[in-house]
Amino acid sequence: VLDAVGAYPIAEKFQANGNLVFGEGEYWRLFTTTLLHADLTHLGANTLFFTVLAILLGNYFGWLVFPVLSLLVGALVNALTLLHYKQHVYLVGIS
Repeated sequence: VLDAVGAYPIAEKFQANGNLVFGEGEYWRLFTTTLLHADLTHLGANTLFFTVLAILLGNYFGWLVFPVLSLLVGALVNALTLLHYKQHVYLVGIS
C-alpha cells in the first residue's frame, strides 16, 4: 500500500482510502485506484503484458466478462480491502 501522490500528483484524484470512499461517498475511486501504479516503469511493464492478456481474455470470454465483470469484481475487492484498512491508509493499484 502506497500513497502515490509523491510519485505523481494526478494520483491524488484516483487513489482511494476508507474515508474518501465510505465517508465522502466517492465510490468511483474503487474503480480508479485499480488503474494506478507506483511509478511509470511499473505501469509500462504491466501495460505491455496486460495488453496481450486483455486481448486473449476479451476474445475468449467476451466483453461482458472482460472487462466489465472484471472491473466490477475488482471494485468489490477494493471495497472489502478498504473495510479492513484504517480510514487514512491509501489503496493504490491491484497487483
